Amino acid sequence: MQNERLAVLMTRYLSKEASKEELEELFNLLEKDPEQQYFFELLNNFWSATKSSAVKYDEDDEHFNHILALADETENAALDASPEPAPNKIFSIGRKKIYAWSAAAAVLAAVVIIGYSITTSPKAVQTEIAKTAPHKNEVKAKSGAKSRLTLPDGTKVWLNAESRITYNNNFNTKTREVELEGEAFFDVVKNPGSPFIVHTTGIDIKVLGTAFNVKSYPHEQTIEATLVRGSIEVVKADEPMGPKVILQPHEKLVFTKAIDSLQKIGIAKAPQQEMMVTSVTANVPDSVIKETSWMYNKLYFDGDTFAELAAKMERWFNVRITFKSEKVAGYRFKGVFKNETIEQALKALQLTADFKYNIDGGEVEIY
Repeated sequence: MQNERLAVLMTRYLSKEASKEELEELFNLLEKDPEQQYFFELLNNFWSATKSSAVKYDEDDEHFNHILALADETENAALDASPEPAPNKIFSIGRKKIYAWSAAAAVLAAVVIIGYSITTSPKAVQTEIAKTAPHKNEVKAKSGAKSRLTLPDGTKVWLNAESRITYNNNFNTKTREVELEGEAFFDVVKNPGSPFIVHTTGIDIKVLGTAFNVKSYPHEQTIEATLVRGSIEVVKADEPMGPKVILQPHEKLVFTKAIDSLQKIGIAKAPQQEMMVTSVTANVPDSVIKETSWMYNKLYFDGDTFAELAAKMERWFNVRITFKSEKVAGYRFKGVFKNETIEQALKALQLTADFKYNIDGGEVEIY
């Protein structure tokens, strides 16, 4: 019964017919089931794609292709039962066509119901749909997980742990604007007539078509934008008409947050707000560049204090780390983690520094 109710609520959401009470019921049900959160996001992107010919989904996505096949089968059955469909608006889906609103809603409802029997991959359930206003779309990756999504214009986005991206339903019109909290890698589809803009708490990044990484965690002192290819334009969020910084490939902009913002997150001795451009390693694979290595399941640290590294490890391993010694928190480390558990990582650090630790579930105490 709950699966059938979810199917109805999802369909009403996609067709923009859901009431406020139905939206609340839908999001409450999705919060209790991560697999259906992912499936709902997939359907939401799929429904948006039917309204934009520019959207292309990965052909190697077995789960999505299976859903497309199910949709084709359901459509064939519906057309066989109704040889003279009503002349409604038509959306293109692969090589098939589904008659919109009533017919499309029915097909999507059937896909949802059948989809409950599909076993999703571990990567798939890492995406979480959060409660947002009906005109907003928000996707986030939980602590200890990463996620990938395709925006309605075909732009691919990889989300690092504890990150979220938000965009409006009118995305891909005059401008393509997203809001980011956390870290994400963008591979932007080129469209000179529709600039792509990433909004963070401190800087706005404007592009036409390029690939770049942005790190903007709320509790960190800086915001970083690293350009892989193409070019990007960066301005301060509170000075949109102010000086602009143009990045070239293999350059990184580091923006230090305003003093008042830093004091709110516990950094008392904060430097002045500034933007600084540095170079990153060129002519090497993305997997060995520190700024983009997280996409390849590598956690690089290069001279980080133990406290700075601990913040990264908390997101990476989905734990909470506390220090009982300021001296230990100031130790510095250089290295990389890939497939280690939290305990294996701590034991590796113990090879070069004198400290002890205690792990109790998701709580880690270092002394």
